[in-house]
Amino acid sequence: MAQPETEDGHSGGSAPADDVVRPADVVRPADVVRPGTGVVRPGTGVVRPGTDVVRPSGTSPDGSAKAVAAVPEAPEKPPEPIHVVLPVIPVKPVKQGFLDRLVAGKSEAERAAEEAKRAEEARRKAEEEQRKAEEKARRKAEEEQRKAEEERRKAEEERRKAEEKARRAAEEARRKAEEEQRKAEEERRKAEEK
Repeated sequence: MAQPETEDGHSGGSAPADDVVRPADVVRPADVVRPGTGVVRPGTGVVRPGTDVVRPSGTSPDGSAKAVAAVPEAPEKPPEPIHVVLPVIPVKPVKQGFLDRLVAGKSEAERAAEEAKRAEEARRKAEEEQRKAEEKARRKAEEEQRKAEEERRKAEEERRKAEEKARRAAEEARRKAEEEQRKAEEERRKAEEK
């Protein structure tokens, strides 16, 4: 015969079993913390081994019931400083001189030499820029002079061609005039002979 279900979800008689833990039966202190985290989330039921576990009466330690660990807050001790003893190693004089110069930094003479070197480099760069600008201006002037010479040569060629054309035209006109005069004289002579 089926037994009616009780309000806790178990079938059976009217009294709940002793091995069931209800949320109201679990004792939860207000400030429960996990070791190392500082926080215990409620309802997780995580119990670390070796901690004080508070179980309600009637629960078995076989893990069938949830338990809450009550861990007291312990102040953390700051870690102690680590002391390392290094051996003293003697440095050769040559290396010691190098290390001394390295640590000491640059002397006034070295700084002045570097400054003079930087100034010389800047002067050299300025001279190079000036030389490049002068070379560019010279090449531009030469190019313009070459173009002007080319234009002058073309104008001279055009003038020469125009003069040659005028000379040929004058020669042609003179030859035609002489031819006309010769023909006129020939005509006149023929007319006299008749």
